[in-house]
Amino acid sequence: MVATVLSERSKPHPGSDATFDRLAQLTAKAIGASAAFVSLADCAEDEIVFAGTTGLPEIVPGQRKTLSQTICRHVVASGAPLAIGDTVSDPLARDEAGLHELGIGAYLGVPLRTASGEVIGALCAVERTARPWSDAEVEIAEGLAAAVTTELELRAAAADACRQADERRAIVEAALDCVVTMDEHGLVREFNPAAERTFGYAREDTIGRRLADLIVPPQFRDAHEAGLRRYLATGETSVLGRRIELSAMRADGSVFPVELSIARLEIGGEAMFVGFIRDLSELHAAEDRYRNLIEKMPLVTYMNSVADEFEALYMSPQLEGLLGYSAEEWQASPELGRTCVHPDDRERVGEIARVARTEGTPTRAEFRFIARDGRVVWVLDHTIPVFDAAGAIVCHQGFLLDITERKQLEEQLRQSQKMDAVGQLAGGIAHDFNNMLTAIGGYADLLAASFEAGDLRADDVEQIRKAVGHAAALTRQLLTFSHKQMLLPQRLDVNQVVRDLEAMLARTLGGHVRLVTELDRGVAEVEADPDQLAQVVLNIALNGRDAMPDGGSLTIATHAVERESRPFVAVEVSDTGSGMDEETRARVFEPFFTTKDKGKGTGLGLATAYGVVDQSGGRIEIESEPGSGSTFRVLLPAA
Repeated sequence: MVATVLSERSKPHPGSDATFDRLAQLTAKAIGASAAFVSLADCAEDEIVFAGTTGLPEIVPGQRKTLSQTICRHVVASGAPLAIGDTVSDPLARDEAGLHELGIGAYLGVPLRTASGEVIGALCAVERTARPWSDAEVEIAEGLAAAVTTELELRAAAADACRQADERRAIVEAALDCVVTMDEHGLVREFNPAAERTFGYAREDTIGRRLADLIVPPQFRDAHEAGLRRYLATGETSVLGRRIELSAMRADGSVFPVELSIARLEIGGEAMFVGFIRDLSELHAAEDRYRNLIEKMPLVTYMNSVADEFEALYMSPQLEGLLGYSAEEWQASPELGRTCVHPDDRERVGEIARVARTEGTPTRAEFRFIARDGRVVWVLDHTIPVFDAAGAIVCHQGFLLDITERKQLEEQLRQSQKMDAVGQLAGGIAHDFNNMLTAIGGYADLLAASFEAGDLRADDVEQIRKAVGHAAALTRQLLTFSHKQMLLPQRLDVNQVVRDLEAMLARTLGGHVRLVTELDRGVAEVEADPDQLAQVVLNIALNGRDAMPDGGSLTIATHAVERESRPFVAVEVSDTGSGMDEETRARVFEPFFTTKDKGKGTGLGLATAYGVVDQSGGRIEIESEPGSGSTFRVLLPAA
């Protein structure tokens, strides 16, 4: 406390302090002394300053001396009054040079004691000549010392209050956020520099004006005023002590997003409201940029909880394009994260999620979802854990990348490689077998020529020759599948190929199957062997017929399509039969693979079709599900 007064007396001769001078005069008068002074001590610095004097022109108010070289040190050190009637003879005073230099013959000092008991100086009365000090005079001096202490405490409190006010003002002025104070009438009482920069008003132009007219957009002013009136009348409010986001208005009329928190103060019995306002424009712009980036990426980003009860904390909008569920649906129905996983993958995915949740490890997995429309969607799921400051897992962030097309291409590559391998094997076997058949057929002819007319053994040889013919037909199919059968391609109209087949197909399919043709007149020509293409369509059509034992409809359609930005002509053969599962679709072009009963098919019809189309530079696509029929789409490059 004394440091405050000492700091005010830091100059060599700051002039007298009227209050302390009056207290010194009152002391001298009350105890009948010719002079008195107030001295304030700083023991840590071994210093004393004369705060107020009377009757001692030798002492300049504000003058500083070394505490240990003055008689006042005894009062400060002991905390008790010191009364010396004769400074010449008193043992404590006779060696005090300072007293004798001032010509002081008698000294009375009482301690200045704070409420906490700290001694901060002395109130002193002196005489030029020796004189006694009565107990009553000492008591009066002690009472006056209490008045001096009270004055000092008041000054210290006032100085501390001013310092705190200055600090608060400096903090408010240095704050990066807006600090705006409004009274209970809605008038501005404070507007800090950040508010000036944010809203575009000078402080002096805002003080005393209605806050609503300055920073509240017109459409919200009535609600603002009503809320203030309601709070003042009932004490009910929904904004105090909370952070809320709303819109504010600048001096130029532009509206922008802010975060607002309001505190209520009571100053002099009047309610004051301090608003702390943060401009969210940059934050919202950054959020928009980040959201646009996330939502335009060709993948789904998400955030999942790590609780046992799975919860989707965030799901980007791309989910709807991937699986047919909106992000809101997915978040509202956590069970979709489990039930939409393909049944064959569900257990494996659940174990991966459990390990990631408990061990906090990144994961990378490929699995299948069942989309809302029943599609099977392959995804690459990559997650990383998010930790808090304490190292605990807060959530998992991840992304889902649609890899269905990649999986289909991989499957096509595997199927193509398998078919090539099977084709090479079948071609080698067929070539060797054909050579043997040629020899068998030749010997059969020689044997038949050696028989006399009417020899019954000739019928047996004829059966051998028929068997050789059937076997040769099979080898030709195998050679076709393995690309070793010679084709004679020419430019042709696929529509005409289909028309030429219609009559034969109508007879071959039987009366229980209805034949429908949908031919696009505008399709381009193709380069293919007409007889082999007709065989392809016939083989596929017969396969469709066999899939409809109870009757149905077989449709042959032509149209133009594009694949990998290249033009193709499509010949589609669709049936309404039993359809195929995934395993059957994967093997349908393999030689000798058949789902028909034993003895009812060679398994070479579709294999032959595959070989012809592949050798012609095309491919065959299949769309089929159990119970939903099948569509074989023969794609040939447009000529």
